[in-house]
Amino acid sequence: MKLALHFNGLHPDLGDAYGRTARRLVFPGLLDLRGTHVVSTVFVGDLLFGSIDTSRDGRHRSFSRPDLKYSDVLEFWLRPQNPVWARLSEERLTPALGQIYAICLESVDQKAAERLHEGLVDAASYLGAMEVDDGSFIHWQLYSKNLIPLFRVVGQGAQVFWDGLSEDGMDRGFFEEVQSLGFDPVRWESLNARFSIFDRYHNFEHAQRVAEWKRDCGRMLGFVADSVVSGLGDIVPDLGDRLWSALRTFDQAETTEQLSQVAATCRRIIEHVADRLFPPRETPTGGRPLGRKHYRNRLLAFADRERSTDTSLDLVCASTDALNEQITALLAVTQKGVHADVYRTETRRCLLRTILLLDDLAVLKQASAGRRTPTASQEGAR
Repeated sequence: MKLALHFNGLHPDLGDAYGRTARRLVFPGLLDLRGTHVVSTVFVGDLLFGSIDTSRDGRHRSFSRPDLKYSDVLEFWLRPQNPVWARLSEERLTPALGQIYAICLESVDQKAAERLHEGLVDAASYLGAMEVDDGSFIHWQLYSKNLIPLFRVVGQGAQVFWDGLSEDGMDRGFFEEVQSLGFDPVRWESLNARFSIFDRYHNFEHAQRVAEWKRDCGRMLGFVADSVVSGLGDIVPDLGDRLWSALRTFDQAETTEQLSQVAATCRRIIEHVADRLFPPRETPTGGRPLGRKHYRNRLLAFADRERSTDTSLDLVCASTDALNEQITALLAVTQKGVHADVYRTETRRCLLRTILLLDDLAVLKQASAGRRTPTASQEGAR
């Protein structure tokens, strides 16, 4: 999600340099989150409610509302059309509306968002957190159009932005501030006119399309997960428990050794499914051994036997090749001192590839079952 953390810029605890003080509250806590690897652009600045372009409505693409009132802007901000995750204190918000300072992380997962919020909730200047919906015109103006991109978080490191045109655009004082927050390493990154008037993608229409794609993609992945369990559940009834265990281990893992257990679980899941779809055989078929250890060959044999189109076998072959290579690589590097943050990213991909392979097998199984189901006339003939 795109996450905004809000602070009362008028609160005495933050002082005159409220932005710097707020950043000192947020980023050391972010770096201390165990088992979290964040790659996210950071935007900061004041929420300028009075500068919202009211010639367009906050809920519709092409509906003009020149009479949009300040109270309407606040309503659309707090309650956009699409439901968002929010942990805001309305009691604290009211006296701070004149100067709310926001720190916006372009991409974090909900678990990290909740942990960040919990770490800040006792700070008197903290107002709360909210998921940003760039599909809302009000949200896009407040957080994407008006806030300033400062740097990119990459795990434990940071890349400080500069305009890429002249070294005068390098804010060396801010570079040192980022270092003082605990990021290591800290490097420069050229913006190359991104987020500026020269960036043809820095507009509401593009942001809205991306926001809609994220929502639709999330629903699609949810459908895939449901399809896997329902499509294979009759023949592999414990599949849901095994997938739950892999995901729980991934969520709680903090070291490469713990993450390697996820890769091993993925392999055991595929082997278990292969045992149910195409049990081991002593006799090779087509020159391929089909014993207990040869689960990949057995999956391909199942696909060859059950495929509904000429491309089904190719899809399963490509999926098993990619997954098998990744699991092998993940298990091989466990003892090589690979940084857990990097390893986590690869393990996440391994989990996703496992689910996608299972989805291929579920679809193939359902299609072949449909072909084998007798028609009404066939049933009558019996």
